[in-house]
Amino acid sequence: MNKENFNSKPKFDRSLSRLVAVQLVYRKNFEDISFIKAINEFKNTDNHLLYDSQRKDMDLVFFESLIDHLDNSFQDIEKLISDSLENNSIERIELVLAAIFRLATCELLNFNEIPARVIINEYVNLAYAFFDDQQPNLANGVIDNLAKKIRENEFS
Repeated sequence: MNKENFNSKPKFDRSLSRLVAVQLVYRKNFEDISFIKAINEFKNTDNHLLYDSQRKDMDLVFFESLIDHLDNSFQDIEKLISDSLENNSIERIELVLAAIFRLATCELLNFNEIPARVIINEYVNLAYAFFDDQQPNLANGVIDNLAKKIRENEFS
């Protein structure tokens, strides 16, 4: 995706898009539902993931693009995460945290117009929204490591 697709519109909240994306990826663990169907359900129903005012502020184009990229490169993303977890595997990680790792990795790979440090900050903040123990620290370490591998030019 190029910058024009995201920047030519009025200011929408990508943080909300990321929050809903985490919830959708988490949901996929329990339901045999395609990402496309889940996106359509979100757009067409009041599913209580957001307040009505928040839904209007959400960057739906970014949300759909993020999920589409995740769906299309899921195996590559899983491999990158597994390599970064060293002595662990993605299957052993708490499901919400795994969703955060997957989406952060996807965004690092596919949204070069967004600085890596912004992506790290956004997903670590999401980890703090869901957890109050060590998971946010783990998220920070893993996502930072992934960012340095994927976007090494931003850290040199």
